[in-house]
Amino acid sequence: MNQFIKRAAIFNLVVFLLLACSKKDEFDFNQHNKVAVITRLTDDVSKNGATLHGRVNTKNGSQLQEIGFLYGINSTLSNGIKLKISSSLDTGEFMLKIAELTPSTVYYYKAYATNKNGVAYGDISSFTTERGYLPVSKTLDAEQIGRTFATVKGMVKDSGGYTIKRRGICYSSTNTMPTVLMSYQNSNDADSTYSVNLTNLNAGTNYYIRSFIETSFGVGYGDVLTFKTLAPVVASGVSTNRPSNITMNAATVGGNVVNDEGSPISKRGIVYSSTTTSPSLENAFSINLGSGIGVFSGTITDLNVNTTYYVRAYSTNAAGTSYGSVETFRTLLPSLPTSLTTYTASSISKNSAYLSGYVGNSGGGTIQSKGIVYSANTSSPTINNGAILSGGSGTGSIGSTVYNLSSNTTYYARTFATNEAGTAYGAVISFTTSPSYSAPTDVSTYSASNISTNTVTLNGYVGGNGNSTITEKGFVYSAYYSTPTLSNATKSYTTLSTVGSFSLSASGLSKNTYYYVRAYATNAYGTTYGSVISLYTN
Repeated sequence: MNQFIKRAAIFNLVVFLLLACSKKDEFDFNQHNKVAVITRLTDDVSKNGATLHGRVNTKNGSQLQEIGFLYGINSTLSNGIKLKISSSLDTGEFMLKIAELTPSTVYYYKAYATNKNGVAYGDISSFTTERGYLPVSKTLDAEQIGRTFATVKGMVKDSGGYTIKRRGICYSSTNTMPTVLMSYQNSNDADSTYSVNLTNLNAGTNYYIRSFIETSFGVGYGDVLTFKTLAPVVASGVSTNRPSNITMNAATVGGNVVNDEGSPISKRGIVYSSTTTSPSLENAFSINLGSGIGVFSGTITDLNVNTTYYVRAYSTNAAGTSYGSVETFRTLLPSLPTSLTTYTASSISKNSAYLSGYVGNSGGGTIQSKGIVYSANTSSPTINNGAILSGGSGTGSIGSTVYNLSSNTTYYARTFATNEAGTAYGAVISFTTSPSYSAPTDVSTYSASNISTNTVTLNGYVGGNGNSTITEKGFVYSAYYSTPTLSNATKSYTTLSTVGSFSLSASGLSKNTYYYVRAYATNAYGTTYGSVISLYTN
């Protein structure tokens, strides 16, 4: 009895529970979600897509509102992407194709269905997309080639399964395998065929080009092709600046190069000349002021003072040299030389003297000549009215002996120096040459008087002392020599130094004898004799 009661109680409990569950399933969709929705295996898995499969087993008595999948790279699908079917909301098998997936990536997914009571999910499943690879690009021939530009195209053949981050063209004039680590240009085109406009190229230059595509997997390149830009021409827009800061021997010059016409400016600067009105690199001086386009300036030095110069800018590239317009300027005059000193004359003789001086400052110009100018005719000698003792050129000392001067004459002298501005003079000094010394001059034997047997008075004359003191004058006489001298005759003399007529008495003569007589005068420079006369003693 007791066992029967027990069995009855258990039966009633089971029935109750079954009835309770049945009622619950009819209204609560979440109660048996594993039964309601099943996640199936995927198929058609590729690098970027897959087909997801699921099954709705029951509606649980309520109309379905959504059917779809959640998928993502998070295994919990806490932030998964929802995809839903827009039609055929019914029980049974369903599928969805998903795209834009990343290669070599594990994706998680689960099916779901929704009614008014809630959402039922299938189990989470996973799949791995196929492995990707480098994108494949094709390089197309360059078009619209100019001296400094060209249009180059590329084509996307295969992205390798990854999203394209950028695409463009690599190019180089030196490297036969250009890469994105060198010169490149991105394209803004999103189509499979894309292009870039290369600019700032060098004229007459071979370029190596190849297309590239970059994804997260890496960079894929197309084949290398080549093209050559058009031949260069000389630079244009070359202008010459007006010279400034002009001094006696320098000036600031410059110019501008606007366009190198695709051939880099290897050299630029200024050509200048004082002899040709069209200076060039071939016929004039030049200064190099760098390379490239743009404004440039510099200073030319060592110019001649007070001189007209012709200048113009130049620029040289592979095609040759082009010039700007010609500008002219004239350098300034210097000041006259200064600090000229005339020293006192020395070693003065009757016909020579040592003259000296000094030129201390060129006045900013070039001392072309310097020296001493001297004259006996004017107290202000110049290079135009006096004799010149040359001292060469440049600053410095002057000194030398001048000859052929007149004796006993006053001369005036001063230093001079000539530069581009003219001639400057120092202070005037004067000096007097010594008299012209000689033996006495104009000596005459006049006559004999008061002749006796052994005495006689002799008369003579001395006209000049030879600019030296007469130390002795008198007469020499001899009965033996017809040309008596101090060395072969007897003399009668006096030490009086005066000039003019004089008389002396000679004694001790022999009677009845012929004598030869002549006057003489002696100074430091010699003895001068008068003419010979004769007399006869009684």
